[in-house]
Amino acid sequence: MENTFIKKQSQPQQQNINTQGSPQMAPQHQLKIKDPNKLTPEQEVEIKKSVVHALVQESHAGWEYTLMLVLSVLITTLGLIEGSASVVIGGMLLAPLMTPILALGLSLITGNRDSSFRSGLNILKSIGIILVASTATAFVFGAEYDLFNNFEILDRTDPTLLFMYIAVLSGVGAAYTWAKPHLSARLPGIAVAVALVPPLCVTGVGISLLSREIILGSFQLFIVNLLGIAGSSAIVFAALGFYQMKYVEKQEIKVEKAIDEQKKLEEEKKKQEEAMLTQVNTSPTTN
Repeated sequence: MENTFIKKQSQPQQQNINTQGSPQMAPQHQLKIKDPNKLTPEQEVEIKKSVVHALVQESHAGWEYTLMLVLSVLITTLGLIEGSASVVIGGMLLAPLMTPILALGLSLITGNRDSSFRSGLNILKSIGIILVASTATAFVFGAEYDLFNNFEILDRTDPTLLFMYIAVLSGVGAAYTWAKPHLSARLPGIAVAVALVPPLCVTGVGISLLSREIILGSFQLFIVNLLGIAGSSAIVFAALGFYQMKYVEKQEIKVEKAIDEQKKLEEEKKKQEEAMLTQVNTSPTTN
């Protein structure tokens, strides 16, 4: 499984981007790992590079990330309104919010300010998207339900110390699983355990109900989860030696920015061409 992971994550992000100077992922045929518990130092370094590459790539707040986040919020909020734990769990499995939080934890131990800013900004964007989508969903579909006596909602408005323990343990599990690609099949279970999206969806429900208690209680629970995961993941990444990956992380973000800039230039060029074509078609013909 480890070979497959590295092969997938080592694909070039875009062919026409100059990535000279960026960390090169080891070709799959050069990095054959039979036993993930018996690695050479070179293999360990290459795996760490692939992990950083994957984490930066997966935490990028592009349109696919946004799409999955919105779908997760819609499903989770509808599940909360209906009082269905199974639907809420299904929505949690779609949520990509874990990756920018893990990226934040990584940046804390690499000391990369650009990465910390990027991760923080992505988290703030995600919070905004979740609150808007969940508030709108609750406003449209929640009128016929007694949301003030809904257990799935009320259960996420009273954070206790146990929730902090759960968040810390989930952060440890998530970071360790990311750092050990052969354990990636366990990520969905960790996503269910930490439950990042449901508290924010409950905050959105509280906003639609204008309930101060629901808003404050659920948002406090999200903050507890956020701090617990970011802090514990940073400790795990540090213990596994990822503080040495600062240069790799920096170069991955540099490549990401270059790709984003090229996409913007291509979009602007396309708009200019369309405007010119429209102008030619609408201009009066002269004899």
